[in-house]
Amino acid sequence: MTAASFAVPMLVMALVPGIAHPEVAVDIRVAGQLTPDARAMDYVATISDCTNLTSIELTNGGLQSTVLPNETDRVEALPLGCQISFTATGADRLNPGITLNNRDGSVQVHTEAFAVEANAPALTFDTVGLQLANDQQHLITRVTAFDDTDISYIGFSVTGIRASELRAAGGVIDKARETAFAATRGTVRVYPQQEGQSAFSLALPVNTVLDSDVIAHDGVVLLDLVAVDASGNRKTVSKIAFTGNDVAETAQAMVVSPSRILFTNLLETATIVPSVQFQFRGLTALPGSGAGVQYSSSNPDLIAVSNSGVVYPLAETAGQAVTISVTYPGLPAVEVPVETDLSKTITGLQVDAVNANGSFVLPRLNQKVTLPKVFAVFSDGTRSEIGSQFPLSYALGPGTAGILELDDESRLIARAIFPADAPAVLNISLANQPAVSVALPIEAVDALPDVSFKTPSSIEAGATLSLDAQVSDDVGIREVRFLMDGAVVGVRDAPPYSISVSTSPQMANRTLDFTVVAIDSAGQSFETPPQSVSVVTKATASLPDIDFEKPVDLQRFVEGTPMLMRLALPLDGAGEITYVDFF
Repeated sequence: MTAASFAVPMLVMALVPGIAHPEVAVDIRVAGQLTPDARAMDYVATISDCTNLTSIELTNGGLQSTVLPNETDRVEALPLGCQISFTATGADRLNPGITLNNRDGSVQVHTEAFAVEANAPALTFDTVGLQLANDQQHLITRVTAFDDTDISYIGFSVTGIRASELRAAGGVIDKARETAFAATRGTVRVYPQQEGQSAFSLALPVNTVLDSDVIAHDGVVLLDLVAVDASGNRKTVSKIAFTGNDVAETAQAMVVSPSRILFTNLLETATIVPSVQFQFRGLTALPGSGAGVQYSSSNPDLIAVSNSGVVYPLAETAGQAVTISVTYPGLPAVEVPVETDLSKTITGLQVDAVNANGSFVLPRLNQKVTLPKVFAVFSDGTRSEIGSQFPLSYALGPGTAGILELDDESRLIARAIFPADAPAVLNISLANQPAVSVALPIEAVDALPDVSFKTPSSIEAGATLSLDAQVSDDVGIREVRFLMDGAVVGVRDAPPYSISVSTSPQMANRTLDFTVVAIDSAGQSFETPPQSVSVVTKATASLPDIDFEKPVDLQRFVEGTPMLMRLALPLDGAGEITYVDFF
């Protein structure tokens, strides 16, 4: 073993007399608000590095006190730092100070002067961005703040949402907040860590990984910021920022409805409704005008179209090919064939989206399902999708009251099962020609439960593993079972559906397979695929052998004189030691 004043560089400086340390960052802030007639003021002192201190002397106005490093509070943002709360009284209560006594005998004095004033601090927003830290994305918000006297704190209220989600919510921010990828859920305070600090930032973990396209074109950050100074004066800033350069998204494809139009009367009209497949929003309907869609007729003397996509006949097409061209920026045009034939009549209706029994199936109970497209069959045997030129009427058959419902948007919702051998009936007819109709059988099934859960890839032996399952069903959940290696380790019959599984040291180097089985109110069950968790040996820090060289056992000291403390350890054994506290 080789004697050393310490192998870690910071401790070399701490334990060798005569070497002065660089000054550490110190800040004193008001814990509350300055008031001119207060007899006492509360302060918080923050020190960036407390590892080399032997004591801290506080100048509390008319009082003096001494604090040892082990009596301070730790600061999460400063691994080596500490905080001290104290109260100052007397005539100098607005001029607090602290003195840092280092182990090498050097001294650092820090004082600040506070004054009650009415000027609001300055606050400006700088940037937002995404950074990866500890294998997790974080949303970073940066601001700059100044004050005549002192900044007490910066308040951050931050919500990161996707522009596509905001559009899908109709611009209603409160609804879009429910799917935020990062949020403070209130205001988070960030305090200064050194005197004169002007740059402040907040890092929020991102709950769903954002890819480069989303960051560049779909990230929106809603910011409410506030800077508060020592006198309680406030400056607020509200801003909408982007994680990238814009919130533009690529249009990938377009479909239109109806895909073909046939007029049998010159008084009829039809409305074309285009839907664009966007990069982030998915398939989005863009009806009417002002959505960037343009319409044009190949023969406006026979078929006309308005800026909002309303098509109307002017004369019979008489075998001439006429199309309506629907265009959207960045996408190829979609052509809709249009025919006017006054000799044709509608003889029947058809629905294609049916199963082998000829029934339309509602895949879940208690969930609204949009009805399928209805086609008109004409007297010459041709058919065309029915658009707005032929209004439809819907009527539920007998025996469906209170069990099958139809809303104003022609969506069905079933409250109970309709089996294949006893389906419900939905009668669909032309509003102007009730005799032209079709009876559509409706089947409704009770869907299996939906279950998802995640496990870590590994866990240390002896640690506790938390399993949280997200479970839903169209009717109700009877129970949820958690299985480890095929054996039930927990059952829950009400949310939250979560359990804790303890591991033992004997499980080290094993792989555990976890599955979740959800059983609904009808007794139907769904089992997830197994997820594997490796149990690894718990990592333990190995401390080197340490000898106290100074002071020696029973050594005597004169009160008030310095006492040197020195450790000895192998030079190759100090690499994992960050600092040492002597007390």
